[in-house]
Amino acid sequence: GLAADLVKNGKPRSEIIIAEKPARMTKLAASNLQEYVFKITGAMLPVTNAPSENVPVKIYVGKSKYTDDLKLSTEGLAHGAFRMVSGKDWLALVGPDKDFVPLEPWAHDNKDRARALKDWDAMNPGDYYGFPYFRFYDFYSPGLDVWEMDDGGTMNAVCDFLRGLGVRWYFPGELGEVVPKTENISLPAVDKTVKPDFAMRRFLYWANNDENRLWNMRLGVNFGQELVGSIQTGHGQKWVHMRAEVKQAHPDWYAVYGGQRATNHSYSGAPCFSSEGMFSQHLKFARMMFDVRREPALSLDPCDGIGRGGCECDLCKGKGPPGRGWEGSMSDYVWEYVNRVARELYRSHPDRKVRSGAYSAYLFPPIKIDKLSPNLGLLFCQARCKFNDRANRELFLNLRRAWLDKLPSGEIYIRDYYLHNCPRAGYGQPDIPIYYPRLLAEDLRSL
Repeated sequence: GLAADLVKNGKPRSEIIIAEKPARMTKLAASNLQEYVFKITGAMLPVTNAPSENVPVKIYVGKSKYTDDLKLSTEGLAHGAFRMVSGKDWLALVGPDKDFVPLEPWAHDNKDRARALKDWDAMNPGDYYGFPYFRFYDFYSPGLDVWEMDDGGTMNAVCDFLRGLGVRWYFPGELGEVVPKTENISLPAVDKTVKPDFAMRRFLYWANNDENRLWNMRLGVNFGQELVGSIQTGHGQKWVHMRAEVKQAHPDWYAVYGGQRATNHSYSGAPCFSSEGMFSQHLKFARMMFDVRREPALSLDPCDGIGRGGCECDLCKGKGPPGRGWEGSMSDYVWEYVNRVARELYRSHPDRKVRSGAYSAYLFPPIKIDKLSPNLGLLFCQARCKFNDRANRELFLNLRRAWLDKLPSGEIYIRDYYLHNCPRAGYGQPDIPIYYPRLLAEDLRSL
């Protein structure tokens, strides 16, 4: 009957209903649905928080008292999972939509950095940790009024519904979207729950903007702070030793390269993994991040650029077994230290997770460690764009299996380099990733 049409002959026969005090992402999801129904049919569906008597069909977007009355729970849904359910004269598109609340101190904008750093140092007197929340404001969009860490369950439900109508998003902005034209949208008979195959789904941009953010959301990203924490996913040890005050006070914490302490290597300084002072401070920093900052997980891996070789001090010499090629030359040296830190944190914080990277000269699994600490996950660095070389692909598949044999946690996070197959010394324009869909789909299936 007519009541089963959301739009008929280009005229609205439905309205979008959200809670009186909706989450940020719920509001964005509702406006996204309104925008694309208009683009498809020319009909502008009203957005309201109370059903109208004269509108035949209700579209409930996000959790509200009306979805509670229908007993539509989002309990047990996580990482962007959602429900899509319909009745005789209603459609519900719902998922978890918790607003992210940043913990002070964090830099609210570029001008706020000095204040935030001062408050950070006051929290940790005398330690002079690097400040991981310096550019935290980059994760918030004033234009969209969402944090990238906001739950996106309802947005995913809306986008799944729109994909069912033929909408596609192949690239940020209108250039990349496909919108079919029709005068009619009927109410679907549906009752489904969709849970993601991969809990964490995030694209990294050197430069972000709202077009990119919207495109990411429409593809169903999940920032994943509930899994990996809200700060940088890799090179996490640098926060312990990157400050000038630390370099001046503790030069013995740094590696020896060419007879000199590497305090300025890769701007943060390169660590000496035999330094007991560095080890103790690393544990202190990690425990503060767990207890004070309430981070669920933390990166333990070293700063970027240490693939040039291990520390030359007497305590470090000989820690990397020879004969493994460059990709394994530092594996035992790096992972012995990371695993030692991880085990200490497992004793004090068994409910928290840590991770480290398979990267650069420590891409291969260590030989001397049979099983890694149970709280330790892997950040595995690869470039799918090079998997057209089948020998290269097989090498990386075998590496992942070898790492899993040593990982009681079974947690592998893939860090893929989508930009590395472009011209200009291996990098392309920072806003333009290059994707190889068949290679990407093949690799996702293999995971």
